[in-house]
Amino acid sequence: MNIARFVIASSALSLSAAACGASPDDAAATSEAIVSYEKTFLVSTDERARVACRAEIDAYYCTAADAIAAEQRCAARVGARAASIVRGERVTEACAGDAPIYPSAATCLAPRPRSCAFYAACVDRETPCGESGYALGYGERYCTAFKNVTTFTPKGAAWRDSVMLCLQEELVPFTQPGSAATCDTILETAFDSHPRCYTKPEHSICFLPPSDIFAIVSTIGGTELLTARSRKQILTTITTCIGQIGGRLFGAFGGEADALREQDAVWRELERTWRE
Repeated sequence: MNIARFVIASSALSLSAAACGASPDDAAATSEAIVSYEKTFLVSTDERARVACRAEIDAYYCTAADAIAAEQRCAARVGARAASIVRGERVTEACAGDAPIYPSAATCLAPRPRSCAFYAACVDRETPCGESGYALGYGERYCTAFKNVTTFTPKGAAWRDSVMLCLQEELVPFTQPGSAATCDTILETAFDSHPRCYTKPEHSICFLPPSDIFAIVSTIGGTELLTARSRKQILTTITTCIGQIGGRLFGAFGGEADALREQDAVWRELERTWRE
């Protein structure tokens, strides 16, 4: 049984058992403790909403009505239709009331998978660097952009989710009081972590199909790819990929070996291109 479903089923049985031996008033109070078994998170699909609606995005909602109300607040602030600037994502989790995803520094110690709220609610809250800083100007921006890519293969989507979480985990020390972080420190640490997160063995960019690589490059965009900092990341990633493919190629046979050789050729060609 799925763990989330098991927890839900167990909680439901506990509530039912408690209600059987309780007074009507006690049973009503118990049923109100869990508003629902679904949370809705908002994702901006427009740059204006990403910047203007962080309060709504750094929160979860227990009912569809509450989520719609949050979308409407965002839409009124931006001056656009809600459907064109924000969307909802639902997950099966017990929800006792609408609340921020990261209400305190302590909650920032464990970034939430598949969420981009960490950058504003945790990193920039502790060390404000503004829209031009790494947290808001790069981390949140590209995290949100990748959340909205719809063409990833399942393998590509798994890579994206792994990278999103990895990049946030690298910045956890900068979310705590007394970290003494500076905007430059956050920027340097974050960019240094990119190649490592991109090439984690369990979800490595090195073995993604060409369509996923194209989606990644298209999302980052040519302007960013041509910066010196991105060039350094790209070359480090390419070197790692050549090593990872070589490691797998050793001892591989048949079709697997052929596929690996093709991937090796792609990354070596990229290496020649980026070193010119």
